Amino acid sequence: MKTSINYILHDRPNYAYTFIKEISKINESLKSEIIVNLLTTPTSKDWKPEVDKLRATGIKTNCFSVTSGNNYMAKIKQGVSVETEYCIKLDEDIFLPANLWEYFLTNIDILQDDNNAFLSPLLSTGIPTVDYFSESFLTQEEKTHLYKIYLATSIPSVWGADYSMLCKHTINAEVWNSTEFYNTVTGLEHYYRGVHPVRFSPEAQTFINNCVIKNLDKIINEKDYKLFTDKKPYLCNSVFGIKRSTWLKILSDDSLFKDEFEEVPLNLYIRQNNLNMVFISKGFAVHPSYNTIGIFGVDYKQISDKFFAHEYFSER
Repeated sequence: MKTSINYILHDRPNYAYTFIKEISKINESLKSEIIVNLLTTPTSKDWKPEVDKLRATGIKTNCFSVTSGNNYMAKIKQGVSVETEYCIKLDEDIFLPANLWEYFLTNIDILQDDNNAFLSPLLSTGIPTVDYFSESFLTQEEKTHLYKIYLATSIPSVWGADYSMLCKHTINAEVWNSTEFYNTVTGLEHYYRGVHPVRFSPEAQTFINNCVIKNLDKIINEKDYKLFTDKKPYLCNSVFGIKRSTWLKILSDDSLFKDEFEEVPLNLYIRQNNLNMVFISKGFAVHPSYNTIGIFGVDYKQISDKFFAHEYFSER
């Protein structure tokens, strides 16, 4: 099997309908090349109907109920244990349309070039993809409004890191300049570099979601995709494709781990090997909200639930 899609489910099983709906639309030849691993948490939820639905469309499917204490990493390791050439990591709260799935899966061989670390769509609130997404999806008026939100956002020092110097690009700036922002992020000494005003702003996240809903057809019907490479100081994206051999190498290297999650090891590996990041131009995907905003007493799940409550994502 060529590619595994490792769908990491936690406590919002209703979101799975959207993933199943979109992946079931891809062409038959691509279905024969993938295997979907539903990585679930033990609950009263019976996943057999979802497994049966995927299999009925011709997609090979596994369902793993993962009980380990560090549930997220255990799910990642369970997914990567299934032998394929490539792995796609996919969190439960992602909307990725069928056309984009087809392009993503068709072009994942770009990772045969060992200079390329991963392949990723333009996630609406991902880092650094939020800036590619905003520049190519939003209208000029919408960008102006979003960037005003950024300029009003103070980036707090969290996770043991001092991010105070980044405020010169937000509350102490007159114009949002993502290039200058990332240049400063590159100079941070701390290994947590997944920072951006969008991550700390419920207002920015909600505004982007509203822009998406207003122009949802643009995401669903887009086909004018292209690949491009870039180098940025950090990836904070909850969907990307990677060679399984590379992923195994990263996950087995204890020297790369600074906490219990895979994000820092991935980024340290990319930095140490000076690798390219590969993105899909106009590959619009949506991640509605970060749990980071919980530090301000805001429930990110309410923002995500509101987005996925749109009729397009409702099961009929």
